[in-house]
Amino acid sequence: MPFLPTGTSRQAHAKLNLALSVGSPGPPKGYHPIASWMVLLELADTVELLPLEPGLSHEIVWAPEAPKPSPIDWPVEQDLAVRALGLVADRLPPVRVRVSKRVPVGGGLGGGSSDAAAVLLLARRLNSSLSIDELLEAGAQLGSDVPFFILAEESRRSMIVTGFGEQVEPVPASVPQLGVDLVIPEFGCATPMVYRRWDELSPSHREPDAGAVHKLANSRLDPSHFFNDLESPASSLYPELADILAVIRASGRHALLAGSGSTVASFGSPLRAPPALCRLVRSAILGVGEG
Repeated sequence: MPFLPTGTSRQAHAKLNLALSVGSPGPPKGYHPIASWMVLLELADTVELLPLEPGLSHEIVWAPEAPKPSPIDWPVEQDLAVRALGLVADRLPPVRVRVSKRVPVGGGLGGGSSDAAAVLLLARRLNSSLSIDELLEAGAQLGSDVPFFILAEESRRSMIVTGFGEQVEPVPASVPQLGVDLVIPEFGCATPMVYRRWDELSPSHREPDAGAVHKLANSRLDPSHFFNDLESPASSLYPELADILAVIRASGRHALLAGSGSTVASFGSPLRAPPALCRLVRSAILGVGEG
C-alpha cells in the first residue's frame, strides 16, 4: 500500500443524458427502470484524498469559480464522496476527502455521484488490489449513477445505462467533442416529484425503449434527436422550466433537460445571454472513445 505524503486528486466530471427513456416503476422498491445514453462533460469537481492529520477532517467546499454555489447544508458524513471512502477505508492508508465543487447541486448533472466515483477510483490508485468489480459493487450501494461514472471515467467512453443503473455498457462508436451551453436556473427540481408526475402522465405499464437509445448512440451525433422522457413531467411541475426550454428553442437552438432537471443543455451557436434568472456555463461533451 503506497505512502501518501501529499495526496492524490482527479476530476469528477458532470454527466449529460443525451437520451433518457423511462419505464414504469417495478418491485420490490418501486424504482423506475431506464435506458439512457450518458456522456461526460468538461465541467467537473476536483476530488482529493489527503493524509489524515490531527485537527483536519473531510471538506466539501465550493471552488471560487463555481457557477452556482449553494448552501452545503448536509452533514459531511452523509456526502456521497465521504460515504464512498467509508466503504474502502480499511484498504487504504489513513486519508480524508476534500471536494472542490463546481457542478451545481440538484441540477440533474450527477455531481455527487461523480464525486463518489472519483473517490473510489482514487482508492484504486492508492491500492491496486482493489478491482473495478469491487468499485462497482461499492458504487452501487451509493447511487444508481455511480457505476456509470466509474466505468466512463476509467475507460473514457460514453455508456448505455439500463435496468436500475446497474447495467452499463460502453458505446462502440466514438463521440466527438461537442460544445454545449448549460443554462442553470435559480431553482432546482425535486427528483422524486418529477418521477411521481411521470407516473401520473405515463401509461399504466411501459418498458424503457432501449432499442431507440442504442440506435441513437450508434448514429451520427445530432442534437435534434436527443430526448429526455422526464422533460414533460418536470415542465408540468415547474412552469419556469417550460419557459426556459421555449426561450432556447425559439432562438433556433436545440434544448435538452439534464436528468430530472433543472439544468438545460443548449446546442447550437453559443447563447449570448441566458434566459432570465439563470446562470450560463459553457462546457462541452468530452471527446471520449477516440483511441
